[in-house]
Amino acid sequence: MLQFDSSEFPMLETPRITLRPLTIEDADTVLFLRSDVRTIQYLDRDPMRSVLEAREHIAFLNAGFLNSDCIIWEIELKTSGELIGTIAYHRLDKPHYRAELGYMIHPDHWRKGYMQEVLEVVIDYGFQVMHCHTLEAQVNPHNVASIKILQKFNFVKEAYFKENYLFNGQFLDSAVYTLHVTKA
Repeated sequence: MLQFDSSEFPMLETPRITLRPLTIEDADTVLFLRSDVRTIQYLDRDPMRSVLEAREHIAFLNAGFLNSDCIIWEIELKTSGELIGTIAYHRLDKPHYRAELGYMIHPDHWRKGYMQEVLEVVIDYGFQVMHCHTLEAQVNPHNVASIKILQKFNFVKEAYFKENYLFNGQFLDSAVYTLHVTKA
């Protein structure tokens, strides 16, 4: 079974980034990330409307970690301590060693290589520490930037679902990209 220890939050680092838990103090940035039209254009969810909603979302995610249901890291710049995004394993399918990956980054930090840095350590954590067999990302097929970075890490499109997601009265398509553990 997929191993997930929620007794201590796993801090991860890259040369420019610290991955740490979200805190209530991050609510303003979480509100921005989950309400800005650029960051949510492919999320296919209603935008957050208040700091209170952001705080409730953070509390929900942190409870999910304590229950070993998910893990979400805040992406923090080492130089400034600024929160610039989030990355998570959610929808853990423990009996089948699968975890779904999701991420978002502040538009001011797009195309600077941060997500590539972060994905490298988070993918390694998923395979080496959690012992996942498969990592999965469900993507809006129009999100070309997300698809390109997944393909850079050898994720392969395994499924394309037509009109499987209802949002704002419209049925939308989704694609599933996966990466399987490499056998040595």
